Amino acid sequence: MKKLILPLIIMFACTSLHAGKFKVLLKLDYTARPEWSYTLDYHSECVITDTDSISRIRTRVLCGITAKPLAPKMDRMSFTINSANVDSKLFTPEQQNNIISKLTGSTFGLALIGGCPVVDTLSSFTVGELSEWDLVLQFAKLLPFMPRKPVRKGYSWDENGVFMVRTSLGDIPCEVYRLYTIDSLAGTGNTAYISWKFRYAAAKLAMDSASILKKVPVSGNGKGTAEIDALNHVLMQANVEFQTPIATYGTTRINWIEKTILRYLPGGKQ
Repeated sequence: MKKLILPLIIMFACTSLHAGKFKVLLKLDYTARPEWSYTLDYHSECVITDTDSISRIRTRVLCGITAKPLAPKMDRMSFTINSANVDSKLFTPEQQNNIISKLTGSTFGLALIGGCPVVDTLSSFTVGELSEWDLVLQFAKLLPFMPRKPVRKGYSWDENGVFMVRTSLGDIPCEVYRLYTIDSLAGTGNTAYISWKFRYAAAKLAMDSASILKKVPVSGNGKGTAEIDALNHVLMQANVEFQTPIATYGTTRINWIEKTILRYLPGGKQ
């Protein structure tokens, strides 16, 4: 038995060493196909804590999305919401149907740079009733920034920028920082698994509105993961979790917890 264990240990060590040295070109390219299908599954939970009680108000928005690179320049990508479902304790059935109606068939766009979708920090896509939910902001959280060069497992890189965050009291510019890491490379590097941590806070431009920032804590932190098809340069799935700091109103404390999942549908069925 001992004679078998030692060769296995050596083989595992050599495999791990090889994986650590292996490099893969990590980038996204959405110009290879005329159409891409995804689902975006958003969950939020508003946690309200009072002196002797805790209540949780949950919302779920599920969208089927088709994305198309726009010819001939291939410098923009158009997104169409083909289907939408809303389940929320915040809204009446009539309000939920109104939200679904506004979402279904709507379109928005992102820039394509070198085939990779890039969020325009000045753009937004919102539905009035869902004041805290912006599709462009969700994509800003979900789309990882790629190093676009050969990298190994364990490689880290960062990104920062300014995005408009919509609140119940208006849009507030926020500084966003993300730190990425390649956690693992599967097989011969055809699939890469990455993770990141991010935080954002109201930018200096918003600091003059002190009264707004006291009412709306526009800051928070979160984490994300993604599976990348490194062979075809496609985002297969991305997940983000985000939580705001606690806002206090007298004896009441409120904070938001958000989770969003973006899934690629190779067959295009939504």
